[in-house]
Amino acid sequence: MSHPTKYDFCFDLSYNHEVSFFLPSIFLLEKDSSFNYVEKKITKDNLSIFTIEWEALEDDIKKLFEIEKTLQVNHLGKKFSISKKKSFIDLKSEKNTFNAFINYIDSKIHLFLSICKKNDYSVSINLNQEKTFYKFKKNFSCFQLNPYLKFDKHDNGMHYSLFLESNKDKIIPSTNKTLILSNNPCWIVMNDSIHQVNYINGNKIKPFIDKDKIEIPTYLTATYFQKFIKDVIKHGTIEANGFKVEKNNCLLETKASIIYDFFKDTYALELQFVYKYGIFLSTSNQKNKTDLNIEDLDNISVFNQERDNSTESQLKTNLIAIGLIESNGLFFPSNPKETNLFSFLTDYREDIENAGIKLVDLSFDHKKIKLEKPAISFNKAIINDWFDLKIKITIGAFEIDFVHILENIRNNDPFFKLEDETFFVIPTEWMQRFSTLQHFIKKEKNQIKLPKNKAGLLNNFFEKTTEIDVETKPYQPSNLVKTTLRPYQKEGVQWLMKNYHNQTGACLADDMGLGKTLQTLAMLVAIQEEIVAFESEGDIVPLDLFSIKTMKKEALRALIVLPNTLLFNWYNETQKFTPHFSKIVYSGPKRKENTSRLLNYDVIFTTYAIVSKDIELLQKMNFRVVILDESQQIKNKDSKIFQAINSINTSFRVSLSGTPIENSLSDLWAQMQFINPDILGSFTFFTKNFIVPIQKQQSEKALQTLLQIIQPFLLRRTRASVLKELPELSEQIVFCEMNKEQKKWYETEKSKARNQLLQLNAIKVNKIHVLNTLMKLRQLSNHPKLVDTSSSASSGKFEEVTHYLENIRRSNLKVLVFSAFVSHIQLYVEWCKQNNYKYSLITGAVKDRQNEVIKFENDNENHFFFISLKSGSSGLNLTAASFVFLLDPWWNPSIEEQAIARSYRMGQKNKVAVMRFVSKETIEEKILMLQKTKKDLFNSVISEEMIEEEITSKISEILS
Repeated sequence: MSHPTKYDFCFDLSYNHEVSFFLPSIFLLEKDSSFNYVEKKITKDNLSIFTIEWEALEDDIKKLFEIEKTLQVNHLGKKFSISKKKSFIDLKSEKNTFNAFINYIDSKIHLFLSICKKNDYSVSINLNQEKTFYKFKKNFSCFQLNPYLKFDKHDNGMHYSLFLESNKDKIIPSTNKTLILSNNPCWIVMNDSIHQVNYINGNKIKPFIDKDKIEIPTYLTATYFQKFIKDVIKHGTIEANGFKVEKNNCLLETKASIIYDFFKDTYALELQFVYKYGIFLSTSNQKNKTDLNIEDLDNISVFNQERDNSTESQLKTNLIAIGLIESNGLFFPSNPKETNLFSFLTDYREDIENAGIKLVDLSFDHKKIKLEKPAISFNKAIINDWFDLKIKITIGAFEIDFVHILENIRNNDPFFKLEDETFFVIPTEWMQRFSTLQHFIKKEKNQIKLPKNKAGLLNNFFEKTTEIDVETKPYQPSNLVKTTLRPYQKEGVQWLMKNYHNQTGACLADDMGLGKTLQTLAMLVAIQEEIVAFESEGDIVPLDLFSIKTMKKEALRALIVLPNTLLFNWYNETQKFTPHFSKIVYSGPKRKENTSRLLNYDVIFTTYAIVSKDIELLQKMNFRVVILDESQQIKNKDSKIFQAINSINTSFRVSLSGTPIENSLSDLWAQMQFINPDILGSFTFFTKNFIVPIQKQQSEKALQTLLQIIQPFLLRRTRASVLKELPELSEQIVFCEMNKEQKKWYETEKSKARNQLLQLNAIKVNKIHVLNTLMKLRQLSNHPKLVDTSSSASSGKFEEVTHYLENIRRSNLKVLVFSAFVSHIQLYVEWCKQNNYKYSLITGAVKDRQNEVIKFENDNENHFFFISLKSGSSGLNLTAASFVFLLDPWWNPSIEEQAIARSYRMGQKNKVAVMRFVSKETIEEKILMLQKTKKDLFNSVISEEMIEEEITSKISEILS
């Protein structure tokens, strides 16, 4: 029994002399104490003292606390008007009140013990003030007891003996230590076991606790039978000696009855085999039944009814053939959680009755069940942001509006009363699906109104799929998108456009490297083309660079909010793939000079920090689309940025994130709240109905309901799922903006170097001096700490790279990280150490290379392998990585190609994405240009010395 504290609970029943009944208590024990010694007595009212949260407790534990509270002496006193002038003993003089008092306690103790038995909770008897729980602990018996009555007639009357029958054994109460815990239903303690006793009131067992038989004289026989034995005879086993006996074994008919199996938590079918002298249940192993004919108490006779086992067995086989399964004489549908018994009986009623089992007048809990299959009619209309649903159910001659059964679903009551006083049993599937849906709907007369962003809950609700999407034409890539989209990317754009047409937001959660940026830009082009077609009142046709010039001047107005490190790359990717878009970066100290013109652009790039600062300005504007990249930035619902982002006016919202859930389900709520406000209800509602059931109670039902709600609005593809569509090797350049202080330092050093070197005669330039100067600029491009370890200046590239590394880790992928500078690699090693991330490392100083390789290849928590370019140029075979990061371009691209080959080689199961990180407007861009112009030369056999000569000859160009 596990609880969210350092304690476990144990439960006790102790005899209370004031009320003359056993009453419950609950105690705490230290976890893992083997239930030896109790610590404290605990009630519902003092849970907080022990830092135990009521909401975190299991439902059955809560019920036990409620029972304990209602049976406290002071609560009983208030309920039954006990005062100083009136004690519990005085209740005996008030027959009706006393009976109510007894029944109340008995029913509560029965529920208390039933819950403890069901969950195998530890129970003690008469612990009272003792601490040694283990001495008083009792175990629940696997078997229930039934009364076995024996009558031996003699000349002066008869001997009456009572046994308790368990698994064919007859137990004598007087020879075992027996305590009566409750009377009706009857629970007893016998030795060290707790038993439930069927069909007998505990008061009728009490005489046999001290004696094994009772003498009934002839003149008292009629009175005794009438008062004490008549009710027990109906259900108990009887052994009678000295009486006239009549035998019979003819089965008259078989009826079905419905019971609730408390332990399996479902309904079951029980058969009643009806004979002349009694009824046998399919759950009973009793071979025969003896009954006393006491109509004439002066001339008692015996009926002996035997069972027709062959016929009964055939009837059971017939039921199993129809599709039920048998367990201990009860019959269940093969999957009772999906198909309840009532639905099964409705579907197979004719087959069951043809098999010889009567279902007429079938009832449960005094409710007559109507076994009619419901027919559904379903109509819907979309009005603004709502679905108007009109659902009618026909059950036999009755037609009811579905809205009328919602109260039953809300109360988890499947029995709906019809006009003829019979009950229609709501199918389990409806109960499960609408139990959550009913929180989101509105009732208007005979209709149900459902927000459009909850449409996923309607899919497959009834027997046929409920189509709820606005029709969307197949997506055809535009000529304005200057690249070829892969099949999964086309599907992604199609999905985004479907949500755009449905006016519901979308979260694209593809793995890193699958092209979320490209898919988003392609979506924006598709939206733009629809706008143009709509404004010209013509059909949607793909546009090109010539027709774009004739479009109406209606700007797209797409606001894209990014981490600062991604601003330039998004701008660069937009320029590369969709150059026709007008675009602006809304950032920097002079950004507000452009505020009045923002809505004249197709694409507006800004950062989370700027949105937070300028929200009063931005929320006055109306954007056609708002897109968040790395949308986990708004995961904190209480943050200023979350509030700001959600106050921006737009008709379509898109979030992009490889990890929509970073830490807990609350992250998902924040994501969904942005794209589709209130789709998951308030955060309080979400916590109660999803976070607690899923994270603390591992509820599969709550998880499936949550997935059903969000599924239409969240699309995630992993690299593994689209592996066949990926190229064997892809390369991307990630441009990084230097931070302000870093850039100023770089420009100072570049000017100094240019002035020194260009003053010299080119022939006299010292080659070593040139290379050292360029080396310093390369180091500054990476991180100021590579030039001065004591520097506090930050690096734009470092922030960008660690951002991507975090995405790699969250996506559970692996990356090889190469740099020409060991000191540069060391910065990332320190970053891993600070965050307790595992890594592997190879530099010239690392001796055991193979061990580093094994750690990286075999440890699923090791995502990063840092390698210096020259140390990793040979002798390595790494095939676990999906990404290669080149942190700084090298003059000789053949060295970089060798690094790429470390992961992209024979035996590689992953497709490899190469990302080159280049600081914008630095010497690193010039290195890329040099690599490009001399590509053919570099591909031939070339020496480092030749490269150095080339660098020296191009020094003026490099420092320009």
